[in-house]
Amino acid sequence: MGRTARRHKRYAREGYPAVDINNQAANAGKGYAHNRITTTKYTLYNFLPKNLFEQFRRITNIYFLLICIITLIPQVSPLNPVTSIAPLAFVLIVTAIKEGFEDYHRYKSDKQVNNRRYLVLNHEGVFADEYSKDIRVGQIVKVMNDQPFPADLVVISTSEEDGACYIETAQLDGETNLKIHRALPETFRITLQDIANMRGQVECDVPHPNLYKFKGALTVQNPSGESVRVSLSEKQLMLRGAQLRNTDYLLGVVVYVGKDSKLSLNQKNPPSKFSTVERRLNRSVIGVFFFKLILCMIATVLFYFQFLGPWTGSWYMWNQSPTADGGAGINALKIFFSYFAFLSFLIPVSLMVTLEVVKVSQAQFMDWDDLMSSKEGPGLIDDDDDEGGDVKVEPREGAPEGGATSMPPLKKKPIRHMSAKTSNLNDELSLVKYVFSDKTGTLTENRMVFSKCSVSGTVYHEGMQGELREQVVDANRRFDAVVSERVRDPLREFLVDLALCHAVVPTEKNNKLVYQSQSPDEVALAEAARRNDFVFLARTNDGVTVSILGEPQLYPVLAIMEFSSDRRRMSVIVRSPEGRILLYSKGADSMMLPRLMPDQLNSEGVDIVKKTQDDIEMFSQEGLRTLILAMKEVPQPEFEEWYAQYQTANSSMGDDRDEQVEALCDQMERGLVLLGATAIEDKLQDGVPETIEYLLQAGIKVWVITGDKQETAINIGHSCKLLTPVYPLVIINAEDEDQCRTIIERALDQHYQGGPTSSAQQEISMVIDGHSLTWALQEQAIIFLKLASICHSVVCCRVTPLQKALVVRLIKKSTNEVCLSIGDGAND
Repeated sequence: MGRTARRHKRYAREGYPAVDINNQAANAGKGYAHNRITTTKYTLYNFLPKNLFEQFRRITNIYFLLICIITLIPQVSPLNPVTSIAPLAFVLIVTAIKEGFEDYHRYKSDKQVNNRRYLVLNHEGVFADEYSKDIRVGQIVKVMNDQPFPADLVVISTSEEDGACYIETAQLDGETNLKIHRALPETFRITLQDIANMRGQVECDVPHPNLYKFKGALTVQNPSGESVRVSLSEKQLMLRGAQLRNTDYLLGVVVYVGKDSKLSLNQKNPPSKFSTVERRLNRSVIGVFFFKLILCMIATVLFYFQFLGPWTGSWYMWNQSPTADGGAGINALKIFFSYFAFLSFLIPVSLMVTLEVVKVSQAQFMDWDDLMSSKEGPGLIDDDDDEGGDVKVEPREGAPEGGATSMPPLKKKPIRHMSAKTSNLNDELSLVKYVFSDKTGTLTENRMVFSKCSVSGTVYHEGMQGELREQVVDANRRFDAVVSERVRDPLREFLVDLALCHAVVPTEKNNKLVYQSQSPDEVALAEAARRNDFVFLARTNDGVTVSILGEPQLYPVLAIMEFSSDRRRMSVIVRSPEGRILLYSKGADSMMLPRLMPDQLNSEGVDIVKKTQDDIEMFSQEGLRTLILAMKEVPQPEFEEWYAQYQTANSSMGDDRDEQVEALCDQMERGLVLLGATAIEDKLQDGVPETIEYLLQAGIKVWVITGDKQETAINIGHSCKLLTPVYPLVIINAEDEDQCRTIIERALDQHYQGGPTSSAQQEISMVIDGHSLTWALQEQAIIFLKLASICHSVVCCRVTPLQKALVVRLIKKSTNEVCLSIGDGAND
């Protein structure tokens, strides 16, 4: 945090200097950082002092250093100094070698990144090879396909005609699915020949670590010579660490480099980590040390008493006076430290030697463990497969032959073992008391399959077998009346919504259309539309092309209101082939239902909204993920007035730009006509129920924190044996703070004291939604923690990413227990 604060302070007064494009002379004196990346903890010069400082933060090492000093004084110590110095030196050297080895790997990784070559536009107007570490702000870089970005760039143009590019952000947020970004319409037509003459400025935020926020403005000259100023957003910012995919090249201007890039701002210096065992050992050493001091003082006093007894004159006793050689005080110190050296075995140095050897060895055995690998057994994979594609696995030997004979040559899939980043925390795994886990992609496979849907109050179970297409074709043949008051054919519009309202990227693989998206749900929905002959074909600046029942149709896109964890919905405004302006939307039922028009009846007079809500509850009880689809027609004058305000808000450089845009989106996404709801299945990963049951039996409390509906979360809880009939289930659904407090207090009265039941029967399971969690984490935190302390397991549903972090922080700080948090993707 200190490094980040200092970086922000550097530009706190004047902001980040405007970047002059293709003009290094103008950028030279603006104080930009260099692009050399350093993630190492040590340097060649500070390794020895810094490593020794880190090691002597351990109280045990200070204690043994004191013993070594005492044994080096022959007048005091009766011991050979080698017996104390050798073990301490061994511990220090082994730890230093381990730390140096880990840091050397960081150095090699940094060197590889810094010496990666890129094509950079030079002063002669041609692209020439340049090391990544030498790239400077304002330069134009040509990033080729499959190359990672060397710095944070604003995209100018790409090899695609519509200025699109496909980005993989696995190194940033763990998502391997491709994301689509686009150059601005004012720049995407700039060619390689024109780029050398490009001049302009980029104004952007002060560097900050938020990966998903960027505000800026680009000023360039249009073909007529006039300066045009357009706004920039995170969609035009290519982050260092991301990779360009399925795009021949991308031209971008560098805006943040080195330590100012967002990736570097999110990275911390490798910390010196101390495990719970080490902290407890330090406290024990302090206790033993004071006990040893008391023993030494007692022994020193008793030593003096022997000279007062009748045996002092005996021939076999040491008859030297305690006041000889410097007086009583000096001799008392000598005697005291002699006993101190004698009693050094109370804290054996072999303890630290054993701990270091065991930790390093255990980390290596963990790395070698085949059961901790991502692929167990001799799986085979197609040589042409890549990330995001479907894996083809050859049957094991002895299996009956089938389709595998027609497959192309396969090779063995490499086994990816776990990697222990540090050996200092191995023992923490045995001390975990709480496990916090996301559901999607962690407990489940994150491979979504369209299961069923509800359209106009009718449930369809065979959507992936083309059942919806058959109904649409049949409706086209006999349809001659309005089915709904506001939508002529809800089933057809439902499929159009599936095919249009998403951020899916279509790619070709082995002459087959393949969908990719950062959200597996979107891929499942687009695939369901394709199975019913509503095929999403392409996305260009002209619009979205969809093949409807074999006939390609172009829907020009007028505006996109993107999905976010706060909005929990997405909408797209298009112009239909008939010229009508239509808004298609999809999102969570909690966000969509309040935006629907009331009194929506189908041809049979059934309340569609009420029937769809019942269907959603039924889907959720089956453990399916649900979304609501809706649409509306927007009159041309209303759209033009709204769009003018929308463009103004988007081009604003003020701090409240996001709030302005969201207010306008909320205004447009009102009065929607319900089309239906979808249900998507996400299966549990193999071994999840057995693993959770084993953890619970070991006394570890498991919390599953998810954004799914309550019914879905409860169903998954039962499926993975997190919720069982043995433990009473407490459900907290509160509409306000008072109700939340009442429910928690009632649960405490019933279960906390236990009454006649035994302590084992007092344990409960709890389910709480995100709305109630808002008060439980703040005003009612004390009684909530009291209730959580007797919970065998907890399911938090409808939870935002921020609440996930707050839950973990609250439990960790209040209980002082070791907590294990597991998640995937940027949200976690």
